[in-house]
Amino acid sequence: MVNEARASLREIASSTTGLRERIEALEVVRQRIQTCALDDPLDAPAVRRTERNGFRSLGDFLLTLVTNRADPRLTALDTRALSTLPGSAGGFLIPAAFSDELMVSVTAQSIVRPRARIIPSDPSAPDLEIDLPTLDYTAGKRAGVTVSWLAEAATKPETQPVFASIHLRPQEIGGHVVLSDKLLRNSPAASMVVAHQLSEAIAYEQDLAFLSGNGVGRPLGVRGHASVVNVVRGGAGLVAYADLAAMFGRLKASSRSRAVWVVSQTTLPQLMVMATAPGQLVWQTSAREGMPGTMLGCPVVTDEAAPVLGQSGDILLADFGWYLVKDGTQLRVQDDQGLSHFTTNQTVIKAFAAVDGQPWLTAPLLLDDGATTVSPFVSLV
Repeated sequence: MVNEARASLREIASSTTGLRERIEALEVVRQRIQTCALDDPLDAPAVRRTERNGFRSLGDFLLTLVTNRADPRLTALDTRALSTLPGSAGGFLIPAAFSDELMVSVTAQSIVRPRARIIPSDPSAPDLEIDLPTLDYTAGKRAGVTVSWLAEAATKPETQPVFASIHLRPQEIGGHVVLSDKLLRNSPAASMVVAHQLSEAIAYEQDLAFLSGNGVGRPLGVRGHASVVNVVRGGAGLVAYADLAAMFGRLKASSRSRAVWVVSQTTLPQLMVMATAPGQLVWQTSAREGMPGTMLGCPVVTDEAAPVLGQSGDILLADFGWYLVKDGTQLRVQDDQGLSHFTTNQTVIKAFAAVDGQPWLTAPLLLDDGATTVSPFVSLV
């Protein structure tokens, strides 16, 4: 009798252990479903889930931001005071996966960023200001270094070097987008709309600053910079083959394989039918879809914000490997807590980031003939 009771107890204990193991396994599955994106399999890498902070999509993140600020997924994100903008109350960093996707899209739509020399931000101090030595190519120097040949056993010359520097301080850029509450509740659609609008706007505004910014509260652009070589056009309001040839002749030799033509939309009707004396078209179309046309072997990209035909800078030949971009704080967002759009069932989403940039050179490169200057940046004026 005793033995039978003991056997029953062992069977019950075994059954209880199995049930507890099943409950624990189901709890693990429940947690994985909750933290994984809906389009991710249950065996999605943990790093992918971490980068999204448990949000299914950018739209899901924004909807949570608007409707449930106490959500633990939000409180886990780092918040930073937007001290440079009056009246700002702070914002949430966009989860890394979504921020990276947005910046990939920004880069794909940009002229300067994918070709520039990017100085990444330090995660511990993303908006840290930095000073870099300028690349001085004035007489007798290469990249700021003065080099001389020394005779054997000769006394090395004592010189007092003078170092110029470029100061880069990430400047804050912000914008906002208005979404209907109905669209916001449709997370996948909201993700597509917001990602498209934000990436296009950021790409446009950054290019505008990198190309034409005055350096006051924004990056310092290429157009009008002291390092640019200016080529005077042959005829007012026109672009001729001789103008392009003259520009190409003033381009730094090592930049020829990387340079692009940045042209105004208004110059295209002349550029696309331009021909050399034997009648050969200067504009060469590409056989590959999505690839830009070329002139003198360099790709042509259109700058929608460029000066119109005939104005200084309507055509720029540039190697942006000589342009420095310093990224700061990654994209962060906040919703408008005011009631300005309450009656129309709309929500204002504000987005902020920080970036700075300027050309690396101080002046054009003076060749050894003592008279000719060249540069990675050549402008038609």
